[in-house]
Amino acid sequence: MTATAITPAAATPVTGPAPGVPRMLTGDRPTGRLHLGHYAGSLANRIRLHRRYESFFIIADLHMLTTKNSPEDIAQIGRHAADMVLDSLAAGLDPAHSVFYLQSGVPEVAELSLLLSSLVTVPRLQRIPSLKEMGQHAGQREMPLALLGYPVLQAADILAVQAAAVPVGRDNAAHVEVAREMARRFNRRYGPVFTVPALVPADVPVLPGTDGNAKMSKSLGNAIYLSDPPDEVAAKVRRMYTAEGALPGREGRRRRGQGEAHRRAEPVPRPDQGAPGRPGGRPRAGGGAHRHRHRADPP
Repeated sequence: MTATAITPAAATPVTGPAPGVPRMLTGDRPTGRLHLGHYAGSLANRIRLHRRYESFFIIADLHMLTTKNSPEDIAQIGRHAADMVLDSLAAGLDPAHSVFYLQSGVPEVAELSLLLSSLVTVPRLQRIPSLKEMGQHAGQREMPLALLGYPVLQAADILAVQAAAVPVGRDNAAHVEVAREMARRFNRRYGPVFTVPALVPADVPVLPGTDGNAKMSKSLGNAIYLSDPPDEVAAKVRRMYTAEGALPGREGRRRRGQGEAHRRAEPVPRPDQGAPGRPGGRPRAGGGAHRHRHRADPP
């Protein structure tokens, strides 16, 4: 294979944020291509914010191993990581303000995670509800130690780059709070070393899937991917449930029940109903209310 020569002009870095600009960290696990749920839930917020900071985007392959660690999953990390970067750039992230890196490619992150684990207790981690949901979603009957320590590794991600801002959704807000606690605890014990990160909430509604389920998800097969060609997007949209009565399963039954309860609470009168006080009767010729008004007039 012939090596490709790189000219000095081609190696010139693009202009990034000025020195002293605060850093932002966010990212995803390389579990597949990004879809519209990712865009609505996090990517649009990143695009809005990333030029204000020196922005770091982590491809969290070590986090992925907490729930997806089969040989097949591991073999696809490289392809999925490349897809994530391409989807993010195509959606609008500016490479002049974006640093993408693979989590396992920075061994100091794992070392820092081990050191930080002495600053948090097991009961504190067990109080984070999203960890149980992640394990259940992955089909795990018992929580692995790596999943319980997920917020500790996430804290190492944040503190290692001295991130001042961490934009996350509601699922990860509790994880960022653990990182803030660890930074303060470390600084009190050993001196001012770490920046205490600020949570930048992305409070957006969850995007439902194309099958009417409450959340768009790769694992449920109900996602519209950012890299889908136009004809495939059109085909998926045509198959979507657009009427609440057409939704399948439990979600459809729940919404139909809500609609029926609303209709029972506010009945709509039928066209053949007569004047008030005469339910179901037919209006008399000339109008009952009109004749009643004349009878009430004085002679």
